[in-house]
This record gives sequence, C-alpha cells and structure tokens, in this order.
Amino acid sequence: MNKPKRRKKVQCEVIRRKDREFLYAAMDDLVGDHHDHLKAASIALAWRYGWAADRHGEGMVQISKLVLASDLDREFRTKSSGFDAVLLLNHELFSDGEVSVPQLMFALDSALESMQPQLDEEGEQKLDEKGRRLWRTKKPDIQIHSQVYQRHGCVWEYLAEFRRIIEKRADADRPLLKALEDAETLAMPNGFLPVMNGEAD
Repeated sequence: MNKPKRRKKVQCEVIRRKDREFLYAAMDDLVGDHHDHLKAASIALAWRYGWAADRHGEGMVQISKLVLASDLDREFRTKSSGFDAVLLLNHELFSDGEVSVPQLMFALDSALESMQPQLDEEGEQKLDEKGRRLWRTKKPDIQIHSQVYQRHGCVWEYLAEFRRIIEKRADADRPLLKALEDAETLAMPNGFLPVMNGEAD
C-alpha cells in the first residue's frame, strides 16, 4: 500500500472580516485612536502558522508582524478588494484561548506602529506613478531580553528617559558616550543601566 504523499504545510491564511469581526474592530479602533496616518491604508489580517522559538532555541517568538504589499500585490487590488499591507498574527499563540484582550491589542498596536508613510521633502506622503500611497516599515525603538525583564521588572520609564537624553545629545560630539554618562545619574532600580546594542563593556 502506497503511503500518501507528504504535502507542504501552508504557512499563512487570510483572516476574513466576516469570520473574525472582533479582530478587525480592534485594529480599526487602534488606527482611529493612535494611528491617524494609517486611516488611508488598507490592511488585511492573516494567520501565520509555525512561528515557534528561533532555530537556536533561544526563545525568540514572533507574535505579530506587518508585511507591506509589493507592487505586484497591489496590481491585483480593485475598488472592492486588495491591500497595502498584511498584519500577520501568530496562530498558535492566539488560538489557544489564553491570550487576553490587552495582549491582543499590544500585538496589533506593535505591528501597526511599524507601518509608516514615506514622506517627501515637504513632509507629504510620496505616491507612485499610479497615484498609490507609498509606505515603509520601521524597527522598534527598544528590544529587551525576557530574562532581563524578569530580573529588573518594568523599566520603561527609565528607558524613555534614556532615549530622551540620547536625542538631546544627538548633535553633540560622541553623543552616546555623553548620554551614558548622564544616564548614570538617573535613579535606576537595583543599579540597572540600560545599554545600547554594541556598547556594553
């Protein structure tokens, strides 16, 4: 008896609004409350299967991600369908029933924040030759290891202050070193001092 042929697993599946209205409603609320620049964007939701820990087993798990549509993708757009970007959600994470509404909103908000308009010299959003708005993605300001968070707790207010100092010193000579000197005067819990990538001794 011949064994059934093994088929390639599907990694993505579009989430239709009629099937998961609450997900689209949550995304719409976030856009309305915090992302005015995305009101003109068409964003689809999709499940992403197989997002487990990274290949080194170090626990890095993707919870959400925004992917911009390519020129080819946008060629298939019509007045009733199409998209400028797809927001992927980790299916295994969000289908187990343990994720809370605040956690869902965090995942959606994080992905939406990464989508930004491409601006010209006058601060206006760039268009392609077909009049379509151009978008870009930006990286998060802060990344933190879960072990560090467990040891030091929530330190976002200190990281925000640290960032403010760096931005203040942006035009000075050796701004990062000066920012580190200033940051040492902050009242950090347990002597905690945020360190930028590549600047640790």
